Amino acid sequence: RIGGLVEAAEIAEIAALLGRTPSSVSVGRAGLAAAAGRGEIGEREYVAQLWRGIKRDDHLTRTASGALSRRTWPPLTHSVEPHLHKETETVGHRNH
Repeated sequence: RIGGLVEAAEIAEIAALLGRTPSSVSVGRAGLAAAAGRGEIGEREYVAQLWRGIKRDDHLTRTASGALSRRTWPPLTHSVEPHLHKETETVGHRNH
């Protein structure tokens, strides 16, 4: 029942980033990916919008499935953990 409201909110947010209103959330998300790939919107804005969409999808799933109702997500932060870069560099080095 709230799915339409949630979808309308996401479409409005995507429209603000794209400068045009997509016909659906999935079309809007694809448009965001293309715009981010062309550098028309920043990575931070793109990832933040995707994260909001994920959280909305999660909310809708929770309301439809009581089993997930208590699960939480950690906050989205900008910092990168140094140990992840080292691990990636090591893996990349092994492949050469």
